Amino acid sequence: MSALYHSGELPDLPSVLEEGGEPKPMDSWEEREISAWQRYLDEEGQSSVVHLAASAATSYDEGISQANVVVNGLWS
Repeated sequence: MSALYHSGELPDLPSVLEEGGEPKPMDSWEEREISAWQRYLDEEGQSSVVHLAASAATSYDEGISQANVVVNGLWS
């Protein structure tokens, strides 16, 4: 979930989760940031998170497939 958060692809991210226009580092979150993130996932961000997670999974699978082709010498 961290990669998704830091992707910059999440629309309408609560302002408490931003710092200087960028996502605030998760390791600096306190209770209010954690609560805001959970509300975001449960409410307005739900459709975006699902779509982006599926897209990330597809990209990962394609990368693994390409690496397999290169490692096995099937690509020149």
